[in-house]
Amino acid sequence: TALVGVAVAGGRLPPVWRGILRAALEAGLDVEAGMHEFLADDPELVALAREHGAELRDYRRPPNDLSVPTGASLEHGARVVLTVGSDCAVGKKTVAVELDRAARERGLSSVFVPTGQTGIMIAGWGIAVDAVVSDFLAGAAERLVVEGAARGDLLFVEGQGAILHPQFSG
Repeated sequence: TALVGVAVAGGRLPPVWRGILRAALEAGLDVEAGMHEFLADDPELVALAREHGAELRDYRRPPNDLSVPTGASLEHGARVVLTVGSDCAVGKKTVAVELDRAARERGLSSVFVPTGQTGIMIAGWGIAVDAVVSDFLAGAAERLVVEGAARGDLLFVEGQGAILHPQFSG
């Protein structure tokens, strides 16, 4: 598997990367990406993946069936801990992952709830909330909490964005 492990400015694939991705697909490697530009929407890359038996995985693609909240997040009974921060890259995900690990080591039914592409790659499930239309963001958060509660009793939700950073304060 080839992992596109960069956060490119503007979320778009730089032209030089197309050749790298083509070579990976031609070698039969699956390609996983967390960009805002979805590789599985690129006809050339899709054709190459199909031809060489590879898969394209876009971790930022939100589910198609998101809606507004229903109130289900008020009925689950799990304890929820949300990590937040004053800026980006201050350790919100790391703290949530480590708290989850420590809780499980103590025998608690704990779950890391991923809300970003890297968290999804770590946990194998989740929704990258920065790609969700804002009308459905609360519904996406509710879905994550409800799914997390089905997996455990103590949820460590990965916070996103930044309270004080003007570019990522959403």
